Amino acid sequence: MTTVPLIAHLLLVHKSPQQVARLTRVLVSHPASVVYIHVDAKSSILPFIKALDGIQQVHFIKKRTHINWGGFSMVEATLQLLRSAFEAGNYDYFNLLSGEDYPLQPMSEIHQFFNNHQGKSFAEFQQQGNPWWEQAQTRFKKYYLTDVNLPGKHTIERVMSFFLLTRKPPQRFTLVGRSQWMTLYRDHVNYIIKQITDSPKLNQFFKYSWAPDEFFFQSILFNSPYCNELINNNLRHIVWEEGKASPKTMTPEDFPILMQSDKLFARKFDESRYPGILNELDRSHTASGHL
Repeated sequence: MTTVPLIAHLLLVHKSPQQVARLTRVLVSHPASVVYIHVDAKSSILPFIKALDGIQQVHFIKKRTHINWGGFSMVEATLQLLRSAFEAGNYDYFNLLSGEDYPLQPMSEIHQFFNNHQGKSFAEFQQQGNPWWEQAQTRFKKYYLTDVNLPGKHTIERVMSFFLLTRKPPQRFTLVGRSQWMTLYRDHVNYIIKQITDSPKLNQFFKYSWAPDEFFFQSILFNSPYCNELINNNLRHIVWEEGKASPKTMTPEDFPILMQSDKLFARKFDESRYPGILNELDRSHTASGHL
């Protein structure tokens, strides 16, 4: 008898409650899926509660973080989701999504994929020598006060980076990273939670880095006894356009390419501008005969 893995889908959201509700309905259409939602503390949670009213298997995180783009606050919000879901249930996988993501495959096939890959975690990580990684060096070598609300903080950052020693990670700790979106196996989440509790120097290093969410979790697992169980694939179809800080927003014209993708999810989508692409994805799931 095939065991269906239990998946906790962890959503980081700050806008578009109706689109978040649409994503949530698809995720919980599978009985072995539960959704945990962190609403950025800068946003009101009430529109999200109203939009998701009546949807089962949904939990809102009570302790919310004020997220600053590029700050350690993004890591803190992700950790709130991981801890809450880990403590609440015996989930096999923890799948981090934004409110602008959407499944490319039917949920039954997504669960089957993880059933076939028990014990593996999936995240994108580049290493030293990769062009992206080489350009990202300043993210952790200089000082960043992204989450500090202080006048003139950018001047203070430059002064600190000039006069203080170049920042280095803890000894014998290799940094890897790229995309923050990931799917983690339960044992690996347990290790991460224990590691950040036992290693305050590690937290301190990442706290003053730029966009640490893009290498915090991968680096911890890469330096762990579980490194061989970390797969360099975040299972997301994302298109980065040259010179832009955010990925391409999918349109109906992208549908054929998405149908050819072997990824499980894609980002990003905007239901208010391009509802047709989401409708097409829903129809493709229904046509396959699976939820």
